[in-house]
Amino acid sequence: MADRRARPLRRRARRRTARGARRRRGRRARRDRGPAVDARSRRPGRRRRAAARRTRAGRHARPLRGRLRARQLRAARHGDLRLPRGACGIRTRRCGLRTRPRRIHTRHHGIHPRHHPGRPRPGIHPRRAAPIHPGRHHVTENRALSSPQARYGERLRRNVSATALQERVMDAETASLAHTFERLRADAALPDAAAILLGARRKYIAGEGKSAAYAALLNADLASTVPNVYFVDGHALTTLTVLSDVRPSDVLVLFSMRRYRRETVTLGRLFHEAGGSLVVVTDREDAPLAEYADSLIVVDTGSASYADSPTAIAAVCHLLSALTTASAKGARRRLAVRDELLDDLALYE
Repeated sequence: MADRRARPLRRRARRRTARGARRRRGRRARRDRGPAVDARSRRPGRRRRAAARRTRAGRHARPLRGRLRARQLRAARHGDLRLPRGACGIRTRRCGLRTRPRRIHTRHHGIHPRHHPGRPRPGIHPRRAAPIHPGRHHVTENRALSSPQARYGERLRRNVSATALQERVMDAETASLAHTFERLRADAALPDAAAILLGARRKYIAGEGKSAAYAALLNADLASTVPNVYFVDGHALTTLTVLSDVRPSDVLVLFSMRRYRRETVTLGRLFHEAGGSLVVVTDREDAPLAEYADSLIVVDTGSASYADSPTAIAAVCHLLSALTTASAKGARRRLAVRDELLDDLALYE
């Protein structure tokens, strides 16, 4: 009976002995690692507990120190930064009783509004945070990525937020447009092209692939103010029909962007050999149609997206139609007649 009463006491004693052994092992491990002292309160252990709560890695999480601690404080101050699990680009992984920091990429790229324009956001690689400016490096990088697949893998990343990607694309579009305007101010390509269009009897506009959309845009602007404007779409008007009756008073406006469709190059070469005038809108001075062009308009199509930028091309279409319409005879009369016909046809609400 006495032995039966003593069994719970012995079990409790063994549990206390085991707890004491675990505590002693923990004290020895903490003594070997050294005390974790918080920089603000100088209280041991507080910094380790905070790191464990942040990383969800348990109480043995390694505390952040120095520069990483400063990043964590800046991220807490700026609420618009969405960081992944961990402190400012640091994610922990379990390794025995301790955790080691491992670098990962954060969601944001670009420049933080509260930081200097030349300094990237906390936790961002400075190369990816650099702003895009029009210049030789930007054009060289744009020319090196020749296919949409290559541009997609280089420019679009999964860990980039929509806001940061929007800023990068808008910066690239602004840069390409500014670079194009700077080039157009330096030469007289647009006035020369407008003079050729005004002196021509028949005006053909063509493009293949995505360039067909730019040709349709210019055709829609010119057809309302200038006579005898024809869009070579391959259906109502084919290249064979155009090439079978080319006269010296005819002009062909061709849109040819990389990767330079073979049909467009062949059409421009044969039209030039037949005696017609050729206006080429392209993205490179040494494009395949540059040697046949009577007027060469070069635009910058650099972009931060997988597709080349259409912004500068649309601006060139707008400028060319404006210069041509400003000097075209009967442009005001045609616009007035179109307004009357639109009222009669009731095409708009």
